[in-house]
Amino acid sequence: LPLVNDLHGDTMQDRHWTQLMTVTGKTFDKGPSFCFKDLLDLRLHEFAEDVSEIVDQSSKEAKIEKKLNQIRATWSKMPVTWDVANPDCPLLGDLGEILEKLDADSLDMMGMTSQGRFIEFCKPVVDE
Repeated sequence: LPLVNDLHGDTMQDRHWTQLMTVTGKTFDKGPSFCFKDLLDLRLHEFAEDVSEIVDQSSKEAKIEKKLNQIRATWSKMPVTWDVANPDCPLLGDLGEILEKLDADSLDMMGMTSQGRFIEFCKPVVDE
């Protein structure tokens, strides 16, 4: 039953259910007709360690995804000011706050890339 409870988490995405199918060697449709009996038929207790790893992976990936969304949202609306004292040559305004945020987010992104297999699902976004 603890495995069933773990699988109930919001962090379980379709890719994690696909991993469960691979581990158990069984296919199933996680649609509205999927019930507790179907879950028991998977015999997850025989794959307890693998199931726990998949649930753990889903949790770590959810944290990474949340952080990526926060970074993306911040940078999509980051204001840039211009110093137009000389209209012939406008210059960028004060970049202090932008550079601080860039440093912090760069460190977060480097930390994410060191997560190994937990970053594979969104590696193209992180590499971007």
